[in-house]
Amino acid sequence: MAAASLAITAWGTWKAALVADDQLAQSYEQQIAEDQQQATLVSFWNETDTFTLVNRSLDPAAVQVTLADPDGATGSGPMRLGMIPPCTRVVIPLSSIRSDSDKDDDDQALGIIVADVKGRTWVRTYDGILHDPYDYPSFYIGPGTDMFHATPVISHEGVKVTDIEHCGDPT
Repeated sequence: MAAASLAITAWGTWKAALVADDQLAQSYEQQIAEDQQQATLVSFWNETDTFTLVNRSLDPAAVQVTLADPDGATGSGPMRLGMIPPCTRVVIPLSSIRSDSDKDDDDQALGIIVADVKGRTWVRTYDGILHDPYDYPSFYIGPGTDMFHATPVISHEGVKVTDIEHCGDPT
């Protein structure tokens, strides 16, 4: 009888530990989702001669871009683009953000680093997935707060800035 009681107690303890592990994992995932909330609203894509950046967040975001040749060789990046205002679409001629030595290259945006209003940074790769910036050392050029002090790309010649609808909404 004591052995059965001990076995039931052990089984109950094991199940409780499994539940606690699941709750801890779920809590961790929720915390990451909350931390990434603003960064999920900042996206980008490449077009032939332009790079489009959209900030659907209700807050400004500091952004830097890493440019590379289509074959994946590192190009002009990473480059700080400065503050992107909330609720805006920014269309940037690639020629305006390439370095002088790379003006004739066919570099495209490989990814961006987004720094939110709290200074947290995330890498968004060309496939749209957010990553920890320490997993992408070639993208990272300094703490997120440094990105807030760059000259805004929206002041460059040829850059088009427009307001967007659905601000605060990831769609």
